[in-house]
Amino acid sequence: YFKPEQSFSGAHWYSEIAAYHLDRILKLGRAPAVSGRQIEWSRLERVAEQYQGRSNAVIEEGFVRGAFIHWIDGRLQPWGLGQDWEHFVRVHGGLDITPFQRPADYRARINGRAMREETELGSFESAPETLTTEEVAELSDLILFDYLISNVDRWGGEYTNVRRLNGRLIYLDNGAGFWVNPRQGLMEARLEVLQRFRRSTHDSLRAFRLEDYEARLANDPLAP
Repeated sequence: YFKPEQSFSGAHWYSEIAAYHLDRILKLGRAPAVSGRQIEWSRLERVAEQYQGRSNAVIEEGFVRGAFIHWIDGRLQPWGLGQDWEHFVRVHGGLDITPFQRPADYRARINGRAMREETELGSFESAPETLTTEEVAELSDLILFDYLISNVDRWGGEYTNVRRLNGRLIYLDNGAGFWVNPRQGLMEARLEVLQRFRRSTHDSLRAFRLEDYEARLANDPLAP
């Protein structure tokens, strides 16, 4: 599918491209393949009439640039982790207030304006009694990956962006990342929760070289 450049601040077409290449260079293999494309608006206009974000599309000299994302066959299922699942990725127990919820709900809890029962998480079932080692590792990788790309839009809305295909976690919708000012308190809080890391992911991070990443990005049709 095609994610066009938009005036909406939380939809970054270039974030999809950069996230894909980071996913590959870290050897995670979770993000769908992405390539930058510039398409004539006249070829998109008829279909775009049905698209709710049509008015946000940025059209310049008759063209729209954006991210062309590989379509995943099959139904992606939300992974309903329930309340207090965070203890699985920790060594020292759970949390009083989880940052893995809608930002507005998290701020309300932190500032004492709401109880959990008054937030989205208040209606969730309890977390499962156990998760497999691979499932815990998948969650650890996801939290770390989102921190690296500054993706604030993963948790909330009944885990709509935490989805699996045939039991395997897929990094879908990475367009709310790579902000101009990437340091955000919410992302720091989510990273601080994490105390368990997959060894191969740790090794990939230690081996990461910025010049290799830049070289991958430079091969995209819409680089830089």
